Amino acid sequence: MLKGELKVEKNARYFVLGSESKSIKKVWLVFHGYGQLANFFIKNFEQIDDGETLIIAPEGLNRFYWKGFSDKVVASWMTKEDRGKDIEDYVNYLNVLWDSIQKEYKIDTASITLFAYSQGTATLCRWLLQNNIQPKNMVFWAGTLAHDIDFELLKSKLSGTKAVQLFGDKDEFYKPEQLKKLKEFIDKKELEIDFKIFDGGHELKSEIIQELHSS
Repeated sequence: MLKGELKVEKNARYFVLGSESKSIKKVWLVFHGYGQLANFFIKNFEQIDDGETLIIAPEGLNRFYWKGFSDKVVASWMTKEDRGKDIEDYVNYLNVLWDSIQKEYKIDTASITLFAYSQGTATLCRWLLQNNIQPKNMVFWAGTLAHDIDFELLKSKLSGTKAVQLFGDKDEFYKPEQLKKLKEFIDKKELEIDFKIFDGGHELKSEIIQELHSS
């Protein structure tokens, strides 16, 4: 059996909160997790839509029914099947999206926050290392750093960036011993990431989002 491949155009979507005015001081690019849609995920950030913040939520290119054939529709960034091509596709998509955002909105002087939740964390890592964006803040929430990246390059990208990795102490996907190993891994790689544990599960906390936006 021979495997064939060809490139095709594909429609990708994203959602935006905020004004197109000249008053944009902050830009948040927020990456959803596995089994979510960007139009619902972005609602977690309505509280920081203050007239000076632009929030953009890209959506994974793979949509599917959560259960069976008629349940809610959700999206993912990649699966294990032909994962290399999925990564290539979403990196290309995010590059095109970021170029479009810079052209469409007046964000030259705005501070950039890259925010990733769950599966979106690995997505953000891989994309970050393949472009020249220099964010002021990075938030890795309830997700691990991609295991297959150049950590020396990530270390240099984090220089001058305020980065934090957050996990709930009751997260059903990460046991205490796993979180301990993750913290040890960050320390071993000498990554400038503030590792924090909050009271909660595999979830977003509005009060923490507000705190991060205010800092």
